[in-house]
Amino acid sequence: MPFNKKCERGKEFNMSTLNLVTKYAKNMVEKFRATSIVAGKTSEEFDFIGAETIKVMTPVVADLVDYSRTGINRYGNTVEIGDTVQEMKVTQDKGFSASIDKGNALQQDNVKTPGKMLREIIETKIVPMTDKRALQRYALLAGKVAAVAAPTKSTIVEMLMDAEVAFNEAGVPYENRYCVIRPDVYKLVRLAPEFTGTNDLANKAVEKGVIGQVGTLKIIQASMSRLPENCYFLCWQKKSVILPFQINDAKYNNAPQGISGVLLEGRVVYDAFVIGTLSAGVYAAVASVAKVAKPVMTAGGNTVTVTCATAGATVFYTLDGSDPRYSPDAKVYTGAVTLTEG
Repeated sequence: MPFNKKCERGKEFNMSTLNLVTKYAKNMVEKFRATSIVAGKTSEEFDFIGAETIKVMTPVVADLVDYSRTGINRYGNTVEIGDTVQEMKVTQDKGFSASIDKGNALQQDNVKTPGKMLREIIETKIVPMTDKRALQRYALLAGKVAAVAAPTKSTIVEMLMDAEVAFNEAGVPYENRYCVIRPDVYKLVRLAPEFTGTNDLANKAVEKGVIGQVGTLKIIQASMSRLPENCYFLCWQKKSVILPFQINDAKYNNAPQGISGVLLEGRVVYDAFVIGTLSAGVYAAVASVAKVAKPVMTAGGNTVTVTCATAGATVFYTLDGSDPRYSPDAKVYTGAVTLTEG
């Protein structure tokens, strides 16, 4: 009877699907960040597991004063060590669900294997999404945003050196400095007189994803679709940025309810942040038209008004002197602010 024969052959199918699970299980985890240009180049000092939001506290220590050899307070007046707090909340929660119908798989010679399809989703959807989010956030929260003219082969190396100078002046560590650069801008670097006819640019290109080095900056090439619009290049030091993943998994089920076939599912909970007190280690070079004009504050009595020459710009402010970009107490400016004493 045909039905009985089909049941007997079904045993062979079950064995093969079990083998597939064993074969692909380990590779799924490894492939999640296989093509990422950001992963592995950020700080891992902060643990987001078990919390939607974490607060990072940075001490504010007393200034040095001249020592007095007479009197009681010879070391100076005692000042309590203060602190600044940055609140970081994970907001990105993405998932996917896809199926491979058993009938379609058989009639297509099983070319859509679960492992290959998971890898396709990870490398073409998840990795570009997380990289793009990270680069946009780093550029938005960069400690230094330089408004520059469009680079040329005669100016690009100097622009990169300007980023290096900014890092050096701010005391940013020399090691683990990265620079993500657009392909059209990297072309200018290769054509720059400083590197024409030499291989100096690639002499230290030994780290995964790094294609060369200019000064202390390890160069990473990224498509224009991943970098923010009007951003020529983005530099950072590893300790200044984070890309935490709370959930980062994918799986497939060979016997899902309601589907004759395979169900593929995955979820990623993540976000990207710049550490406020280390923001000097993030430098974005953007087109002049893209940078928002610096807000102007005007005091009158006990009120302060804020204006900005950039139309449509949203202005944030704080009343405690902290940087609005990283402060949990930042407020959106909507009108004159009345100040109180204290």
